[in-house]
Order: sequence, then structure tokens, then C-alpha cells
Amino acid sequence: MFKNILSVATGALNKVLHVFSSQFVSTLTALVVIAPFAAWIGGWFTGPSSYKIYFVGDNKQAGVLDSWQGIKSSLSDEQIDDIRVEMIQVDATPDDAEEVSKTIVNKDDTLMVIGHFSSTASSHALNHYMLADPPIPVILPIESNPALDVRDSSRAYAPLFRLVPTDDLQAEEAANFAEETGAKRIWVIEDTETNPVYTQYVAANFIRFIQDKYNEKSYLVDYCEDRGNLANNCDTVKKWTSDHYHARVVLRTTLLAPPSREVVKSLNIDFVFFVGQEENCLLIANELGDFFNDTDKKPTLLAAKGCEKRLDKLSNAKIERTYTINHVSASDFYDRGYAGRPGKEAGLILKDIFDRVRQSRSSFGEVFDKGFLSAVRFIFKWHRAPDVRLALASEMERSIEKTTFSIDPGASEKYDLKFQKNGQVMGKKFHVWRLEKSGEELKFVDLKKAPDGKKVAGSKNHDDERKAELQKTGRRTRVSQN
Repeated sequence: MFKNILSVATGALNKVLHVFSSQFVSTLTALVVIAPFAAWIGGWFTGPSSYKIYFVGDNKQAGVLDSWQGIKSSLSDEQIDDIRVEMIQVDATPDDAEEVSKTIVNKDDTLMVIGHFSSTASSHALNHYMLADPPIPVILPIESNPALDVRDSSRAYAPLFRLVPTDDLQAEEAANFAEETGAKRIWVIEDTETNPVYTQYVAANFIRFIQDKYNEKSYLVDYCEDRGNLANNCDTVKKWTSDHYHARVVLRTTLLAPPSREVVKSLNIDFVFFVGQEENCLLIANELGDFFNDTDKKPTLLAAKGCEKRLDKLSNAKIERTYTINHVSASDFYDRGYAGRPGKEAGLILKDIFDRVRQSRSSFGEVFDKGFLSAVRFIFKWHRAPDVRLALASEMERSIEKTTFSIDPGASEKYDLKFQKNGQVMGKKFHVWRLEKSGEELKFVDLKKAPDGKKVAGSKNHDDERKAELQKTGRRTRVSQN
């Protein structure tokens, strides 16, 4: 009897255990298979855990890591829609720009991009950012090539801000300086190895401005002679143009294909314009010093933007008539905050824009303007980086020529920034610096006078005098865009 009861109990227990084990295995299987899918569905609704700002640049390039520290110091602990804004630093050379930009575009948490710290790199990347749907807002910290104005023609505005003036202004200021020094025979040297988009544009436009200056002054003389009875003061025009600017670019070479010394000396070069990156600036300055060592008069050397961190290492014997050009003054260059300035400027601008984005996102009407689906996601807190990108682009567009961004990144003087519709910054200009000895060191100083004592092109007094002269003739000409 007892055995029968035990057998029945054991059978019942086995059935219970079998059912339990089957249910357990089924439940465990469901958790393993279904849970990730459910989590993915939940994540799709709720969106990313953070929005990403990608800071892209070549860490080996001077100033990139300083700018990274600059943006981190001015933009931290930001949130939009209660989602954290996270900054990601990406080390990428110009050769990597195409692939890196494609990767960033395909990420669902991409909010915007700061970079790539090179006109050549950005020329490969901007198409991917601007033609994304919706476009990925971009701030270019140091890129100066005007042709980087990339946009989809079907859209009225592309969200792009540039923090430095463009190279058409640099080329014009360089040509102004060549004229003021009395240069007649000019040699242009291009360093096309590192950043060819930048160097080729600056060199070509410098040559164009030199040619324009000569043609313009020749025209003024002809104008006065042909229409003397109509001009207000032809004597003034003739006096102003009596020393015709007969400058010619007689030689244009690349750094990797230098001409022979005999050819250069036969051309009587009196002005050299070097366009390149800092890696080769000191090299070319030293070589030119040796090149013209036995000539009666050394030519003036003007190095384009990008050489400021190397030229002050020249030997004292070679600094005579050595200059460079930059979009900040020499005094600002020696401020402690200079190296990280591009990043800090970007951070301060974004902080202001983020405040306005948060304010606009608090209004359902503002959100609904971005689209019905965007408004639905906003109501149910289904977060999407593309929705915030639309809001960022909208606030950037609203700020065009209306909003003044207050900037004080440790410069000697406070200054404000505004932007044009094409993204170019307003109010910044280029400065010519002279290299001179200061104690035991070499130092750049802001150029006040040209070597012959003339007023420097681009200075307020100089431009005012030129405008006054031309007003008397009834004809206007190009004055440096400051």
C-alpha cells in the first residue's frame, strides 16, 4: 500500500517538475531571444541615451588638441530634451575625412560636427554632412577656403558657421602688402603637399589681385587722359598713379620642384610669397636666406597664414624683411588662450544656440513647425537626434546677421562675432606681422609701417585716404575688406 502511494506521488512530482522545467526553459529561451529585440524596440522609441558632437581633426596638427580642450572648457554638462550632449574626439587625417564623415552621417545619435581643421579635409567631408537628411550642422574652426560653401540647392539654408575670414581676404591683404613694400618682381611658392586646397587657392588669388592692381591703375591714367574735362581733379589722379605699380609675378613654383639658383637670380626677385603649412615654413625661410645670401638686397618674405608657429625659430641673421599674415593680431597670438581659441569660440557660440534650442523645444508650436512626426515624437518623448538637428539649423539660420555672439577666449580685447548666410564670419580681418628680435628671442609684432615708411595697406588711415582720392575722381576702386 505504502509503495503504491509513493509511486503515485513520485509520478505526480515528476510531471510537475517536467512542466516546470519546460516552462523554465521556454521562459529562459524567450528572454534570450526576445529580450534583445524588445530592448531594441524600446530603444527605437526612446532614442539614444546621448546626442553626440563629433570633434574631428588630426591630432598631429598643431592647435587641434588645444582646441579640443578649449571646447570642453566652454561647453560641458549640456542637455537637450533631457538627453545629455556628449562630445567625442575623433583623430582623423585629411586622407581619412571621406570615410570618417560617412561613418558620422550614418550614426543615429549624431548632433553636429566641429572640424576637420583643414580646408582639404573639409572639402571631402562637407558634402556628406550638408546633404544628410536632415543636414548635420557644422562649425569650421580654422578652414578658410571660400569654396567650402557647400549646400543642397533645394534647401534655403545650410547650417554652417566659419570662425575665420576666408582666403580671398588673405590674398587681397597679401597683395596690398606687396604693393606697399614697392615689390616689382614676385616669386610665389606653394607647398601643395599637406593642404593643397588651401595653398592653391591663396596663391592663385594673390596673383589675380596683383594683376588687378596693375590693370586698375593703368585704367585710372587712361580715364583721366581721355576724360580730363569731366574728371573732378585729374592732377590728383595722375599724382596718385605717377608711380605705376608694374609688379609682376614672374615665377610660380611648388616646394617640391624648386628652380635653379641661376634662374631665380636672373629674374631679380624682390618679393617672395610662400603659401604652405607650418611643417615647411621654417625650412623654406632658411633656404631662402641661404639662397639670397650673396645678393645685394634680400627680397621681402611674406608667409601666408599657418606659418606663425615656426618662423620665430629663424636664425637672427635671416630675419630681415620677414613677415607673416594671420586673422588675429600679433598681440593676440601671444595671449595664453590663443592656441585653444577656435575650440573655445565654437563652444561659446554653441552654448548660446543650445539655450535657444531648449527654449524653442519648450513650445509645441515651434516643435510642430519642424513636422508632424517630429511633434508626435516630442509628445511621447521618443527622442531623435535628427529632430534636434532641425532645431539647431533653425536657430543658426535665425542668428544670421542678427545675433551677435559675445566672445572673450582670453584675447587682449573682447570681441563679438556675427555670421553671414553663407556661414562666413563678419568683422574679422587679416593682419600682417613683422618678425623682429626682442631681447634674446625672436617675436612677431603688428606691422604699423611698411619698410619705406608708407602707411600699411588695410590700415584705417590708409583706406580713408584712398577712398578720399577716388571720390575726387568720381570712380571707386577696391579697398581692402576689413
